[in-house]
Amino acid sequence: MPLQKLLFSATLTQNPEKLQQLGLHQPRLFSSIHSQSSTIGTPGSTADPPHTQGCFNFPEGLTEYYVPCTLSKKPLLILHFILRMKLSPILCFTNSREAAHRLFLLVQLFGGVQAAEFSSRLSPADRKKTLKEFEQGKIQLMISTDAAARGIDINGVKCVVNYDAPQYIRTYIHRIGRTARAGKTGLAFTFLLGVQEKNFLQMVVEAGTPGIQKQIVKPESLKGMEARYEQTLQELANVIKDEKTR
Repeated sequence: MPLQKLLFSATLTQNPEKLQQLGLHQPRLFSSIHSQSSTIGTPGSTADPPHTQGCFNFPEGLTEYYVPCTLSKKPLLILHFILRMKLSPILCFTNSREAAHRLFLLVQLFGGVQAAEFSSRLSPADRKKTLKEFEQGKIQLMISTDAAARGIDINGVKCVVNYDAPQYIRTYIHRIGRTARAGKTGLAFTFLLGVQEKNFLQMVVEAGTPGIQKQIVKPESLKGMEARYEQTLQELANVIKDEKTR
């Protein structure tokens, strides 16, 4: 009897032919969504359901939102989510480690939020410590690059925020896959600039999203924080300037 291999993935595409390169013996694909299994065949075989080519399985307990915003108000929205809407812990994704570091500094300077950054700026030991503290509830907001989007199982993530909209659907799927795991519920918010809305919404609809809802944050909801926010931006500029001169 040959060695049996079991491969598990929370974000596997429904195109089984891509597993062929693993060299499995008489492979079978089982999905928690569909009641029937299928044989992993060759391209164009009857084992490849044509209507699911390129689609993804979205977690059943996930609720997706997109939030229209301007570039200058994005940091305020994060603060609003935590301080006003009480959405924590939040795993927040940016598209670069520089953006993650800048947002971390801003939130830290604003005050009132236990925040941490998670990127290649940190040593492996520091990243491990940060993950542990996040799971323990000591950190309300973990600002991460896509280093945390793949291959890391983080317990207790109730809310994922795409601070920077992902450019590719696989990135989006891996990010939102950090919540609503193992049958639990979760929330995913994506901040979108006006020029990003059309392409992003088309991308997620074509990927098979069960539905993404529009979440509008009214300007008056942010007014109470704006004065402190403007002051924090000035403080941030000085901190970044000092870091560059070190």
